[in-house]
Order: sequence, then C-alpha cells, then structure tokens
Amino acid sequence: MLDSSNLPRWLEVLLREKFFNACIIHEEAKKNEKNVYCLDCCQSICPHCLSPHRSHRLLQIRRYVYHDVIRLGDAEKLMDCAFVQSYTTNSAKVVFLNQRPQTRPFRGSWQHLYYLRQGPARPISLLFSLLQASTYTEN
Repeated sequence: MLDSSNLPRWLEVLLREKFFNACIIHEEAKKNEKNVYCLDCCQSICPHCLSPHRSHRLLQIRRYVYHDVIRLGDAEKLMDCAFVQSYTTNSAKVVFLNQRPQTRPFRGSWQHLYYLRQGPARPISLLFSLLQASTYTEN
C-alpha cells in the first residue's frame, strides 16, 4: 500500500481532494467551481479566491471524461512522469490524478493474453504510478 509519509503533503492532499464543487465562500458568484489547487496552502480554490494566492504555486485542474486531470507539462515540473500514461484533450497532453476505471472489461481469455503480451503497461494515473513505485520498494 502507498505509504503517505513518503509523499510531500501537497501531493497527498491533491490526490484526496474533490474538485469542481461549488466554493462555499463564493456561492452566489458565477463560475465558482474549485478547479485550482494551491500547492503552498494545500487546498482547492475557485477563480474568485485567486487573489491571496497570486504569489503561490498554483495548479489548474481540468476535467477529461468525468475525471480530474492536470496538464502533463505542469505535472512534469513537480515530479517524474516518464512512466505515467498521458492522454490528449483539446490538443493538450494530460495525466489523470487518480486511477481511471477500465471502460470495457475483457471478454475472453485470449484478449487478456494479448494485452499481457504487449509488454508492461504504463500506469494510467499519478496515484497508480506512486502505488506501483511503493510496491517495488517494499519487495
């Protein structure tokens, strides 16, 4: 299992955070969804909350197929993403924050073998990559 004591606090909170909920401070404002993460304060904020965080390190969270993603370039500034599967959306490469569920299950054993024979698969999210890395260090 992932040992959270080895993770930076900002990353531990980022992977647990729920984004795209309405900001309770700006309930009445338009476009009040929390889609920015402040790495220095370890909290999600809406665009109206940005002013006090201007000098902080900010990360924009995006949505792709109903899942939270960040741009690959932003993720690479913070950690090694060499073995994380990236996807393209709106001509930008993105990575999933949390594990993306498989959309289609395998139908037969031959298909399962086909996928295994293609070689080691790349982790499909930052969380899965961290889980995989912690498994290798435990063995």
